[in-house]
Amino acid sequence: MSTAEQDSSAADTSPQRPCHGRISPARRPTRDDQTRVQVFSAWPPGVLCPGLDVPCAVDVYAALRNIDVYTELTAERGWSPDRVERWWCGALTRELLN
Repeated sequence: MSTAEQDSSAADTSPQRPCHGRISPARRPTRDDQTRVQVFSAWPPGVLCPGLDVPCAVDVYAALRNIDVYTELTAERGWSPDRVERWWCGALTRELLN
């Protein structure tokens, strides 16, 4: 890594967000997506993490909070439903909220 690259990476300590943009036009938003867009859009400015827009927040929420994750953690990993709920609460707070 060059000195310039080291300087620029050292200066940027913000977490990198995986998406910046709009929901893919090739993918039709689900009813749940539409509801989440309405909810997240109603929040005051500054509630979502810096650099995180509403479509990305919807994607992050959908990726974390789905039945496959729940099934993996409870049926395959032995987590209790309460533990999954606590983890979801922490993970979603870290990933979405400023």
